[in-house]
Amino acid sequence: MKNSFSPVFRAFQLQLWPLPAILALLLFAGGCKKEDSEYPVLNAQLTSSSSTFDYEESIGFTISATDNEGISEVGAVVLDESGNPVLQAVQTSAGGNASFTWNYAIEHLNPYLLTGSYTIRFFASDGNNISYSFRTVNLNTLPLQLEKVLLFEPQSSVTGVSAITSSGEKNPETTLDIHLRIASSDNRNGQLIAGGDQWEGIFLFDKNSYAVNQQLPTPSLSSPELFSSVIHSFERNRHYVSCIDGLIREIGPSSITGLIDLGGWIPGKMTLAGNEMFVSMSDISGTQHAIGFVNLNSGQLIEVLETDFVVQAFIDSGGDDQWVLGNANGDFVVRKLNRNLPSVYDPDGISGPSDLAEVRDALILPSGNWLVMQESGCYVYTPGAVGSGNYVCPPAVRAVYEQTEDVCYLILAAEILVYRENVGLLASINHNGNLPWVVPVYNK
Repeated sequence: MKNSFSPVFRAFQLQLWPLPAILALLLFAGGCKKEDSEYPVLNAQLTSSSSTFDYEESIGFTISATDNEGISEVGAVVLDESGNPVLQAVQTSAGGNASFTWNYAIEHLNPYLLTGSYTIRFFASDGNNISYSFRTVNLNTLPLQLEKVLLFEPQSSVTGVSAITSSGEKNPETTLDIHLRIASSDNRNGQLIAGGDQWEGIFLFDKNSYAVNQQLPTPSLSSPELFSSVIHSFERNRHYVSCIDGLIREIGPSSITGLIDLGGWIPGKMTLAGNEMFVSMSDISGTQHAIGFVNLNSGQLIEVLETDFVVQAFIDSGGDDQWVLGNANGDFVVRKLNRNLPSVYDPDGISGPSDLAEVRDALILPSGNWLVMQESGCYVYTPGAVGSGNYVCPPAVRAVYEQTEDVCYLILAAEILVYRENVGLLASINHNGNLPWVVPVYNK
């Protein structure tokens, strides 16, 4: 039936609508358009026949994309297994062209990238929709190179620094105006870290000129021996320094970036596993002992595992467990630490060391054997069947492993012995008798 309403009535109907509703209706009618539901068609290919790239090599690629609405931009980024960018991302404007091709390259200029498999994520956008394409590449890191091995010899109020070699050479480098307590290398930032007496604080030195980059203050205590140990996290680009005031100081490239409060426990040796730290601890009297579990992301002490022995060394055994070497009532003991539970237990099926002299320090050799420093001497033990160790040399305070030459620097009371497993002692280097530190310095 034909609509018989008069124009006047229709005008009256329109007047019954509120003004905002009329405006909204007009805007909707004028602004409504077809939604863009089509994604760009993307094709991305590597220009090299090989998918393996060395440090400082270019990763060439070609991106071709088409879209009915026009391509606005294209780009690429290299990601690790967690989806984090590891190289500088690249992208360019496509100018809204319906078809666009881009030939470009990503430069592999990250010397700290670990050798392994990575993913390149390519993209093309039309301003509304984004298409992705993925390619797997293998990236090789910058080879590790030893620059020098430094010997820090504390004296009354200064510390002499010499470069030493595995063949026994010793060449003076400089003298630092601190009485050294700990030392380490910050290779990524081209620095040396040195802790002096507590009133001197922590120093960051240029590794070549020995100029002071930063002096980080520490609290004033009655004892000058504030620092007890230091460890470096390559992944986090941080050093951790355990101090007798009950704090572990997190050291960044130019400042103290965090304080880990152990709730009254005094920290000693430390070991790292990703974002976790295990630290040996004692109460202020030195009669109670424990292993603390620290979450490095939060900087919080999460759990305390009390022990009947003093931890002197942590040795990674792979998997969820870690060997723990220590002293109980004057005897050398071997335990295992489960990092997941966490818990400390006496492992089954192994014979304890036949020499029960107290342990001072230990490290793992490339063979998987342990180099253990005891009060009676230094020995090489086979893990899991400790038994009788192979004698290496007289007692040492600690040892440092240098990986490029596969040697250990054993620090004895008046000399440093250079040792290589299955070869023996290579050289002897004299020192001034004031418990020196040996620090390898690398190119990264």
